[in-house]
Amino acid sequence: MLDTDRDYGEHRQNVRLIYENNFEDGTAAEDCPLPPIEGRRSICLSAAKQFSEVFAFPIAPQDGAKLRVSAVFRAGDKEWNVWKMAQFIVKVKSGEQVIHERMIRVFRMLNGGETREIYQDLRLPKASFNQAEVLFWNADSDKPLVVDQLRAEQFN
Repeated sequence: MLDTDRDYGEHRQNVRLIYENNFEDGTAAEDCPLPPIEGRRSICLSAAKQFSEVFAFPIAPQDGAKLRVSAVFRAGDKEWNVWKMAQFIVKVKSGEQVIHERMIRVFRMLNGGETREIYQDLRLPKASFNQAEVLFWNADSDKPLVVDQLRAEQFN
């Protein structure tokens, strides 16, 4: 809870899957020191590749007041420097304008050699919005990190 004050736990109603990506159709993790989490490909962040691509998807206010975005992460060595901890970033937008943005530092919840699902919950803004974006940033760390099974769910 150091990066966010939202966690709706299991008390969710009318959960609706609005986006899912297992990265099997991309070119992710072709030259990665860590194996994929599932299947043949995962996103791999490293000293050489600091940012993932941006994963955008439509989102409608009438489909729920809250958003949960989750992914599965695998670490090699743990990044201990808080300022270099990889970030899991979610943006809610109206056109090109960012209306709301949240991020969590992945290594606050992930130890070295561990594979774990991590999620963040957001209360959607009252202002008009029509899309969400997710990206991952290695924050200038040289510690490799693998990401897979990105999911977004809207709920009440």
